[in-house]
Amino acid sequence: MKITAGPLAWKESTAAAASAVVAIRRLSKHFGAHQVLKDIDLEVQASQRIVICGPSGSGKSTLARCINRSE
Repeated sequence: MKITAGPLAWKESTAAAASAVVAIRRLSKHFGAHQVLKDIDLEVQASQRIVICGPSGSGKSTLARCINRSE
């Protein structure tokens, strides 16, 4: 199992980055040789609500576990 996060994919304004409650840049996740998340970028601002949807096996739960640091 391996989690990697690369350098910032783009520059952000200081104000936008300061108000983000979740900021992920280039997140990748592997289980052995199988890559389940590839270069995920996500930013959630304070008071913003998002929905993560997709088919079974697409990495929704893995992303949630990475966000709350249980992976």
